[in-house]
Order: sequence, then C-alpha cells, then structure tokens
Amino acid sequence: MEIFNIISAFGLSASAGLNAYIPLLVVSLLAKYTDLIKLSSPWDAMTSWWVIGTLIFLTIIEVVADKIPAVNHVNDVVQSFVRPTAGAIVFAASASNIAHVNTVLAIIAGLFVSGSVSAVKSLAIRPAVTATTGGAANVPVSIAEDVTSTTVSILSVIIPIIAACLLVIITTIVLIILIKNKRRKKRLVFWKQILEKSKDKTNLFSNISPSKSSYISTSAGKSGLAYSYVITQKNGSIELYIDKGKNYDEVNKKIFNDLFEHKEDIEKEFGDSLEWQRLGNKRAFRIRKIYTTANLNDPYNWDKLQSEMIDGMINFDKAIKKYINNILNH
Repeated sequence: MEIFNIISAFGLSASAGLNAYIPLLVVSLLAKYTDLIKLSSPWDAMTSWWVIGTLIFLTIIEVVADKIPAVNHVNDVVQSFVRPTAGAIVFAASASNIAHVNTVLAIIAGLFVSGSVSAVKSLAIRPAVTATTGGAANVPVSIAEDVTSTTVSILSVIIPIIAACLLVIITTIVLIILIKNKRRKKRLVFWKQILEKSKDKTNLFSNISPSKSSYISTSAGKSGLAYSYVITQKNGSIELYIDKGKNYDEVNKKIFNDLFEHKEDIEKEFGDSLEWQRLGNKRAFRIRKIYTTANLNDPYNWDKLQSEMIDGMINFDKAIKKYINNILNH
C-alpha cells in the first residue's frame, strides 16, 4: 500500500503544478468526508472548515483570474511561487502516513515535482500557446489545465496507478509539443537566414516570407509546379514539386514523364544527379537534390548548407526551366 501512497503523493504534487489549490481542496474534502485518505498531525488541520473554505475561495479566484486576458499573465507570475509551495504541502500531507518518510524530504520532493510542472507550464507551454494563437487559445488551455489537475488529483487518491499512467501520457504529449515548438522556431530562423542570403543571387524567392514549416515554396512559373527549399532533422534539399490538384493525376504523370525524358540533359546542365520520385499512391511527383552538409539540428553548419541550397536552386532552375515551358506550352 505504501507504494500506492507514494504514487498518490507524486500525482497530487504534479497537479499542484497546474493549479495550486485544486489538489489541496481535493485532499481536504476527501480526508474530511471519506476514508480514502487519512492525514496525520499537523496536516489534519486541512480538514478544518476554515481551511476548506479558504481553499474554495482561492480556487475560484485562481480559476477565474486565469481566464481573463492580461490578468492571467500577472496571475501566472504570482502562482509560479504558490504552486511549488502547494505541491510541497500536498505531497507531505498525503505521504504523512507512510512509515519512515522524512517530512523534510517529502516537502523537497513536492517542491521539485510541482515546481517542475509549473515551470514547464509558465516558461514553455503558455508562451508557445500565446505565440502560435495570438492568445486565443489561452482560455481553452487554462480550462484543460483545471480539468487535468482535478482529474489527476482525484485519481491520485482513488486509483493512483491510473493517475500515474495519465501523468505519463500527459508528460509525453507535453514533451512532443515542446520538441515540435523548438523545431518550428529553428525552422523560422533557418528560413529567415536563407531568404536574406538569396536576395543578392536570385529573385526566385523574393516574394516569400519565412515560416515555421519544414519547407518554403515559390511558383516555378506554371500552375501546379513549385520550387521548394526543404529542411529536416536529417538534411536539406531543393525540389520541383508537381501537383496540379485533384483530378489531375494523369496530367501530373505526363508532366513528370516528359521531364524525365530529358533527365540526362537536365542533370548534365545542373551539374549533378537528381532524385526523380513517383510518390507512391500520391498524385504528386517530385524531382529533388538532397544536401547532407548539415540539418535542422546543426546550426553551426547552416551557412554552408544554405549556400549549397541557394546555388543548387539557381542551377536547378536554369537546367529545367526551358523544359517546363516547352512541355506545358504544347
């Protein structure tokens, strides 16, 4: 049973990292009205109506304040100090009946767990949500945090193992979101740099703005054909993407096949071999050149990779442009 109590303590302190007062209120109410959790002295003071009433009031204030624009940012700063403290209290209180558990260590564990969750929320998740949605998703995210905190708190007391599984799932999702957000920021910087460098060499991408996507594209001069720069965690590449849209499968195929007939001349003028790809069951086709000098996670070598991609795109355009015009004019 002690292992379940430990899991319960971790779950409750993690919940405090999302909302400081919900897990404290859950523990207080369950300890007062059920046998699901027993609080030893001095933590049994949490079952006092004065404490419960105060927690209800603070919970309402926290929930409402976090939904009001501008106020939510001030509230988040204040709560960044409150949440770790609440996590320490709820961890120590819920672990108070476990034999040989040092109160000081319990408080430190609670501070660490709730503080870590709170830091990720305040320093990573909320800024990312605000930046990507202009603040429009802050309220839905706040509601989701309150629901999650309540659910995990209750499950941590009633079915600790389920709460632990839920925390693992939530942690995994959060990590994926953070990793993707970090990649998007890197891609934005990469595209800003390559577009700035290409200004003096070509007008191909002069009207294109940097994005957080893995690629940026510009028209190859004909509808359905686009030149693209692509950056991934493995490499960078340039390509001609052929896709005139739905119900144009045969047209796409004909364009690709007509260009493929000139493969030797195109590659000779380009100065290197190219990948000619029929994309499986997709209606689109692709002709590309991959550069392995660097990748998204290797910013120290971006300059060389970007130069290769820019020069490659200029040569690629020269090598294939006349064939594109000739094919599509017939």
